[in-house]
Amino acid sequence: MSVISVVIAAAGASRRMGGGIPKQYRMCGSEPVLVKSCRVFSEDPRVNSIVVAVPEGDESYVLELLEKYRVGKVLFVVSGGAERRDSVAAALSLCPEDSDFVLVHDGARPFVSPDVTGRVIDVLENGAEGAVPGVTPKNTIRTAAQTLDRSLLYEVQTPQGFRYS
Repeated sequence: MSVISVVIAAAGASRRMGGGIPKQYRMCGSEPVLVKSCRVFSEDPRVNSIVVAVPEGDESYVLELLEKYRVGKVLFVVSGGAERRDSVAAALSLCPEDSDFVLVHDGARPFVSPDVTGRVIDVLENGAEGAVPGVTPKNTIRTAAQTLDRSLLYEVQTPQGFRYS
């Protein structure tokens, strides 16, 4: 059986939301968004561990949240970086070295389904170097010069998976 680690990128400042409470900490029903995002993976029997990247200074707060809401499998909560790639790199450096695969998920996306995460894992376990879920866009998309053919486009989603090596 594969060893699967998950990196949750949740260090964003929520600038597009106009300030206030960062979206990863806003309530979504009875739980904060970040808790819901982590729970999807903590309840997946194929996932072995989770590392969460959060804004610098929020590590203890997030550990308390995850404990309060009884989210398991979280090995570390680490300070994220200035850019998403920096946060992912910081979390990735703490994933267990025996990981076969890593899934990277956006902590502000709590509605990912176990079906989507399962299909990403299946693709990886069937020999792919990486797997990215995507959907065809519903809206018309244009450049300055032309309308693009939606049937050739995909909106990339998370989790994005790859071989740990």
